[in-house]
Amino acid sequence: MHGVRSRLWKPDFVEALEDVKTYLCGGDVGAMCTFMCNGVAAAIAGPNAALFWDGMERLKRNFGISGKSLVTFMCDGVAAAIAGPNAELFWDGMERLKRELGISGKSLVTFTSGGVAVAIAGSNAALFWTGAERLKRDFGISGNSLVTFMCNSVAAAIAGPNTALFWDGMERLKRDFGISDKSLVTFMCDGVAAANAGPNAALFWAGVEQLERNFGISGKSLVTFMCDGVAAAIAGPNAALFWDGMKQLKRDFGISNKSMVTFMSGGAAAAIAGLCAVLDAQGPGEGVIPAGVRSAGLGGGGLHH
Repeated sequence: MHGVRSRLWKPDFVEALEDVKTYLCGGDVGAMCTFMCNGVAAAIAGPNAALFWDGMERLKRNFGISGKSLVTFMCDGVAAAIAGPNAELFWDGMERLKRELGISGKSLVTFTSGGVAVAIAGSNAALFWTGAERLKRDFGISGNSLVTFMCNSVAAAIAGPNTALFWDGMERLKRDFGISDKSLVTFMCDGVAAANAGPNAALFWAGVEQLERNFGISGKSLVTFMCDGVAAAIAGPNAALFWDGMKQLKRDFGISNKSMVTFMSGGAAAAIAGLCAVLDAQGPGEGVIPAGVRSAGLGGGGLHH
C-alpha cells in the first residue's frame, strides 16, 4: 500500500473509493463492488476512517490477508469492528486466534464469517473465548475443524444470551447421540446451532428423538441427515407438516431409515411439508407434483399418491 498515506484520510467518499479500487482491489471493479458491502462504505467515509485503513495494512502485514482474500474477509461486520469503538478487542482477538488456535491467513478468512468478528469485538467477547477453549478441551474441535465448525451462527450461539442452551445441546449430542469431534463439526451445519440454542430448542430435541425412535436415524446417519434445512424444519413453525411428510414418505413410498437419509438431501426437508399439503389437497390418485417440489428432487421416479 505504498503511497496511500498521502491521500488516504481525505473525507471525500469518491477519493476514498478510488483508494479501495486501486490499493485494495487491484483495480478490479467487480472485487470492489463485493468489498463495499457489509459496512465498508460507512467505515471509509466515517469519523474513524483512519482506523479502517490502519486495519487494512495490519491485516496484510500481520495476518497475510490481502487481495481477493481481503474481499472475502470483509464480511459479517469486519469493517464495523476494525473501525468501531471496540477495535482493540477485535485485534486482540485476531492475535489470539493466530497465537492460541493456529488460525491465520486463508483459514482466518473462512473463520471470520458467521458473526465471529462481531463476537470477538462485542460485549460478550469473554463468552466467545471461553466457548472456543471449551470446544477444544471438551469436544476435540480446534484448528481447521474449528474453522469449519464456526459457521452457521455458532459464534452467535456461544456468545449470545442463550449460550447455556447451546452447551447443554452440545453435551447432549455427545452423550445421547454419540456425535462428537469431526462428526459434530459436520453436524453443526444448516442452522443446528441456532436450533438447539433458540426459542424452539425443545422442538429440535423432540425431533431428534423422534428421528431415532420412529425412523431409525441416529449416530452417523443423523449427522448426514441433519443437512439441507432439516434442523430448521423440525424446529420451525411448520414442524407438524414436516413430520406429516416424513410419515407419508415412510407409509406411502417406503422411504425410511438409510433411504430416508439419502433422500433428505437437495432441499427435500423444505419441500416435503409442501408436498404433504398438496397431495392431501389433491386426494388419492392425482399424482401431480408441483414444479418447485419436483426441482427439489421430489418429482419424477414414480412419486405418486
